[in-house]
Amino acid sequence: INFVLVEPQYCGKEYLRLKDQPLKFLQGCLGKPPWSVLKKILEIAKQTIDELKSEKEKKPREQKEPASELPVDIGRLDLRIGKVEDVQRHPDADSLYVLKINCGEEKPRTVCSGLVKHIPIEELRDRTVVLLCNLKPVKMRGITSEAMVMCASSDAGVEVLSPPKDCLPGDLVYCDGYTRQPDAIMNPKKKNI
Repeated sequence: INFVLVEPQYCGKEYLRLKDQPLKFLQGCLGKPPWSVLKKILEIAKQTIDELKSEKEKKPREQKEPASELPVDIGRLDLRIGKVEDVQRHPDADSLYVLKINCGEEKPRTVCSGLVKHIPIEELRDRTVVLLCNLKPVKMRGITSEAMVMCASSDAGVEVLSPPKDCLPGDLVYCDGYTRQPDAIMNPKKKNI
């Protein structure tokens, strides 16, 4: 006996009849064969279905090996000194500033920062700041942000990190006890910083 598998969506009402009353359906399709033949067909079909199910259950699922966890240390961050050249309110977001920051590269980086509620715009103009430069660029209300201004917060409020006065735009930030080996791009959605 050869079976032809047919997708249920193509069977319409016939599929429903087969599902609800298989013996009557087969009788209607095959004329009036003996009940023993119909029962044998159903037994073979059921056995085939059971075998397929058991094969599926027997196959061990391939377990993905966890990605090698990189150490969590400050040496993976590309921290640099930058000088704020221009700061404006974001045209489409009340809580964001758009800053142009010189960090020693050919052109200044555009940085969107949510400091509107914490730092007055006058305090950011011409300020020297610490930037995290190896974040994945992300659009914030239509403007691509290419870095992050580093800040500290406490119960008293939020403050922008201020590097020593003799620092120049583009200077690299090193931390004692850590080798500076910044990742090419950090992705905060993967929580690897």
